[in-house]
Amino acid sequence: MNATITLQETIEHIYTTFSSYLLHHPVEGCPHCISHEDQERIASKPLRELTEEDLRRYTLKALTTWGDVNDLKHFLPRMLELVVSHRFPYLDYIVN
Repeated sequence: MNATITLQETIEHIYTTFSSYLLHHPVEGCPHCISHEDQERIASKPLRELTEEDLRRYTLKALTTWGDVNDLKHFLPRMLELVVSHRFPYLDYIVN
């Protein structure tokens, strides 16, 4: 029996694990720091289709002036998927 788990299987497991954390739009944030356009960008498409650019501003503001732990858990699977595909240079913001 091959016990090797592929990267894609791991990504799917992360999405499943965090699937109960739904997006509550708009995500609570500082009205002086977060624009309507920022809010619309993170809700503009399904989670798995969000790009690095869609998530960049949220990631830089997460838990400080935009959203709470549940919001971060909603976006985390996509952020991690983008990190492992080398399309998301913000790993330090996610893990710190």
